[in-house]
Amino acid sequence: MANLWGILPPTVFLALVVGQLAAGRPPLAVLLRSAVGWAAGVWVLSNGLSLTEALRPGPLRVVWSALVLIAVAWAVRRVRIAGGAGWARWPRPAGTGEWLAAGVGAALVTLALVAALASPPVTVDVLNYHLPRQLMWLQQGSLAHYVTRNDRELMMPPLAEVIGLQFLGLTGDDRWANLSQWCAYALLPLAAVATVRALGASRAAAMLAAWLVLCLPMAYHEAANGKNDLQGALWLTLLAWQVAEARRAAAPPDRRAGLLAGVTLALALLTKSTALLFAPPLLVAGALAWGRPRWRAAVRPVAVAALAAALLTLPFLARNLAWYGRPLGEHRAEDGGDQTVDAVTPALVLSNAVRNATVHLAGPWPEWNALLRRGTEALHGWLGVSVDDPRSTLWVLKYAVSYRPREEASAGAPWHFLAIAAALPLAFRRRGPAAARWLAAAVAVMALLFCAVLKWQAWGARLELPVFVTGSLLVAVVADGWSAHGRRCGLCLIGLLGLAAWWPSRETSVRPLWTAPTLFDLSRDANRYRYYPASQERDAGLVGLVQASGAREVAVISLHDITYPLLRALQQGVRGVHFYGAPAAGAERPPEAILVLNLTGPLALYYDWPGGGRYRLVGRALDVEAYLPLDRVRALGWERQLPAFAGWTRHEDLPMRTAGLPVPGQTGSVLVMSTPAAAVYFSAEGGRVRLAGTVRKTTATPEWLDLTINGAPAGRLGFVAKPGLHTFETWLPARAGQNRLEFHREAAPGTEMVFSRLVIDDGPLP
Repeated sequence: MANLWGILPPTVFLALVVGQLAAGRPPLAVLLRSAVGWAAGVWVLSNGLSLTEALRPGPLRVVWSALVLIAVAWAVRRVRIAGGAGWARWPRPAGTGEWLAAGVGAALVTLALVAALASPPVTVDVLNYHLPRQLMWLQQGSLAHYVTRNDRELMMPPLAEVIGLQFLGLTGDDRWANLSQWCAYALLPLAAVATVRALGASRAAAMLAAWLVLCLPMAYHEAANGKNDLQGALWLTLLAWQVAEARRAAAPPDRRAGLLAGVTLALALLTKSTALLFAPPLLVAGALAWGRPRWRAAVRPVAVAALAAALLTLPFLARNLAWYGRPLGEHRAEDGGDQTVDAVTPALVLSNAVRNATVHLAGPWPEWNALLRRGTEALHGWLGVSVDDPRSTLWVLKYAVSYRPREEASAGAPWHFLAIAAALPLAFRRRGPAAARWLAAAVAVMALLFCAVLKWQAWGARLELPVFVTGSLLVAVVADGWSAHGRRCGLCLIGLLGLAAWWPSRETSVRPLWTAPTLFDLSRDANRYRYYPASQERDAGLVGLVQASGAREVAVISLHDITYPLLRALQQGVRGVHFYGAPAAGAERPPEAILVLNLTGPLALYYDWPGGGRYRLVGRALDVEAYLPLDRVRALGWERQLPAFAGWTRHEDLPMRTAGLPVPGQTGSVLVMSTPAAAVYFSAEGGRVRLAGTVRKTTATPEWLDLTINGAPAGRLGFVAKPGLHTFETWLPARAGQNRLEFHREAAPGTEMVFSRLVIDDGPLP
């Protein structure tokens, strides 16, 4: 029943639409303007509640209930006054072709809706920072920054998450988390129709534009997740619509048009940082349009637009400025890697353009993909740069040509790419429509800025979504300029090819609707872990560990792991749990437990909290581990309760792999030594350390491990001839600071020794 509270925000939106439609206003304009007004209202409401730390479930329910009563009463009054005469203006498909296109388009929207409703939030970024920031905001009752290692939770534009927060706060559940993206997917074709019609193109061209937008693989995938790319594309498309309206208007724009443009720009900037690249070309086109009739007359609407955009973005920019000293924050998520390029040169811009293009040109043919790879490498050799140049490549990623139509972050759009590439030069032909020229210039500049500013990344296809949406409008406008004889056939052919290009992406790999196991074959909790299935067992173990420790103030530290399912599980399993860092004012008191999510990597024995004393590692199995204060570890008697791999932080020639082992408490990950030597690194206080572990021998002959500490011999471990599991324990000398422990093994080639447990510690606590 709690999920019914989620009906309140959509009800307010529908009431706004109904009230205006009843008065006879243009239906498409009403829908699109209402979307802008509703989103802006959510932003203002949330910031207002944030000022008094009232951004919590109770106040949200009260405020939204009041808004529903007001909006519905207003809509009913408008309907009674108008008598419903305005409904006759609602557009309807005409002819078999339009009805067929509308029907198939509705089928795509419905498929996306089924996936959005059936699937819990499952995308990595959503679980890493989109949803965790919502939980932290609700905990502290405000949008203020809080203490976290994951800066993406703080500095990234927050509008999409603020919209999602309304539903999470009202219902206490994430069943509505994907629907805001789906709404953007449903509104985008309508925005495309309005824009193309404002550009002076025909109804058929408008239908084609809507169809191409729906068939974009990355748009279809994004419609069923909780990210923000589709919402960002929607606001930018609405900005293009307003530019088109301004350019075709005979009279100068008024202040209301300026207000709408400024609010729309603010929504784009508050949704995704890439709007800083994609909005300027549209703004320039709009400024030129507004200035054409009379420059003086354009001053007021431009001033209104600038003021509206500044006022709406100010709260977010101010929070970043106070926290980071920079209004846009500081990106540290990729271990120091920045999203923006380190240098802008013609060679690097061309490198990004070519590599981004191959994402869309890849196909299901290995020979073709290999040819693309060789061609790209040859071009880079001629340019004198590497395909993995760190100046223009994100993090530690390596360039590859991969065909992954079912992957939501990297699915290419081959037909759209080729159609847009062909439409760009055709838009500037002499007999072409004038509207296509400024739109083509805007699309080209948007693509150029993307390649010149952002580093190449394997998941860049979704970031390019606004370029492909705007480019799809250009394709429709250019095709509409063909001769009357070939136009209808051309538009139909483009639409059919768009559907054919969508077909390989008809199902998202982590949200399958008909490929087993489907979303309906597994529980909602199991579906939540489709990206990292092993994390479900880990999170359950961590909840049990925190319960047994008696901790309530818990710090979860992670950069790349998926933290949201763990946070939700802790809320449900640990009564009175409070996540450390929200509000930031409470961070002066150290947490009672620290959970470091390290993606199956080993952790050091101790954790020093700045100004909060020393914590010691405890655990039960690989990844079921926490840091607790020393006195709590003593009180619990957990000095020897350590995870399977603990006390060291780095290893060489000991690759980790997953292999089921019948060992109690073992999750299935093991270290494999198949080389003559391997090493691990650890820190110590000095004196002695305890080395303990379990190995699985695969040979029936005696075997030895010679141990070396910091280059000095430190003993030998012997294992009898019997294959199977063998435990060992020994004490080794260690120096203060960093140490290197080497294992030397003599064995027949092709054999291996498997560690299912490897622990370095200092024995009982002093």
